[in-house]
Parts: sequence; C-alpha cells; structure tokens
Amino acid sequence: MKLPYYVLFLGLLVAEASYAEWVDLGTRTFARLCPEHIGGDREYAGHGPEVNARAQLFTQNFDSELYIDIFMHQIETKSDWSEALLSRTFFIYRAPAGRRITAIENSDVSELFYVDNDHAVDRFFPADNLVREFRINGDTDGNDIGNCTSDDAYLSLYLKSLRVFIE
Repeated sequence: MKLPYYVLFLGLLVAEASYAEWVDLGTRTFARLCPEHIGGDREYAGHGPEVNARAQLFTQNFDSELYIDIFMHQIETKSDWSEALLSRTFFIYRAPAGRRITAIENSDVSELFYVDNDHAVDRFFPADNLVREFRINGDTDGNDIGNCTSDDAYLSLYLKSLRVFIE
C-alpha cells in the first residue's frame, strides 16, 4: 500500500519534533579571575579604576559547542594610568553527536561600566538573564594588579541557569 505524501510529511514532522529539545545546563561560576598588568605601576592609588566588564555567549564548530568569553578592562583615572586586562574563553557545553544548538534562551551578552571609588568588592546584578552577579575588586590597599593574591584586582562571575535548544 502506498501512503499519501501528506502522511509521509506529517510523519517526518513528528520524527523531527521529537528529536529537538531544550537542555538545561544549570548555573556556572567563574571565581577570582585575575587580569594581567598591561600598563602603569600596578597601583590605582585611589584613582578609580574605570572598569568595563562583559560576559558573552557564542557557539562554534557548526553550532555544536557553547562557549563564554569573559572580559574585563580596568584603567586608572589619573597619571600613571595603571591598567589591567582580563580576556578568557571557557567551554560550557557540547551537543550530542550529529546535533547542534539552534537557540539560546539566555541573553547572549551582559556588560557593565563603572568607576571604582573605594577598596571594597563591588557587586552588580544585571537585569538581563545571563549574569546573576558580577563581583569585581579594583582598587585595594597596596599593589592592585599582577599577583592574583587576596588583595589584587579580580572578577568573579555568576551565571544564571543556562538553557539551549538542540536539534
């Protein structure tokens, strides 16, 4: 018996739909990522720094892998312009063989700018659905950049729960 074309078409749609699914990847934490010293004398000395921090999701390898770029730039607001840079990429998820990520429920980027004006750790809670919290240390007592000790500049990033759609 030969089936009508629309029955075959509907069968393909059902088979394809059952193969696609949302995958909950949970939360992620990237704690105490220290920037590299790229200018000045390593000491902000109460002059800022100006801080630009960003987290950005992206896919690679034919959309089968999910990564995050984490970036932070800090620069002193007066001479001698002490400066630090953090730029790291982390692997998050690989779709099963033969499948790919076709949608990400979360925002793909979260970013902030501010001037650090004290020696305390600064906490920010963006309105987007990617980053739950940015925790940033800028100016401290003593040298601020380059040693990655408890009194150095750093970024900690706490993501909200990630969800991707795979087909």
